[in-house]
Amino acid sequence: MKNPREELLAMLETLGHNWRVMGRTDRYEIVNAHDVHGYYRFDADASKILHVQAYPGMSTPQAGRFFARMMDYRGMLQERLGGVSPGNEHRAVITPFPNFHAGVEVQNYSLEKLEELLEENLAEEGI
Repeated sequence: MKNPREELLAMLETLGHNWRVMGRTDRYEIVNAHDVHGYYRFDADASKILHVQAYPGMSTPQAGRFFARMMDYRGMLQERLGGVSPGNEHRAVITPFPNFHAGVEVQNYSLEKLEELLEENLAEEGI
């Protein structure tokens, strides 16, 4: 039986690793807190950072639950310096991803499906 937190952590880490190997980013951070957060800064536009939030408590052994948005990198840093915890940098949000609006469920913890959903939005952001 799959452990949701372990699966979500592995997915977000692998996503960053894959994008690093592809040369899209060399800067990403995974934060394992109440939820699991992945932050990915792309070489194409370093002023922006992608935040992918995974919800262990809303996931099941069969599927992971995710939310994603594009944020202003400096704005995120300013909020964190002000004491805001990872995942709560709401004032730094530039674009909530429409296909993640209510969160998405990714069956079988498919990294390919998560990447496909993210890529739809990254293309719109010019990344």
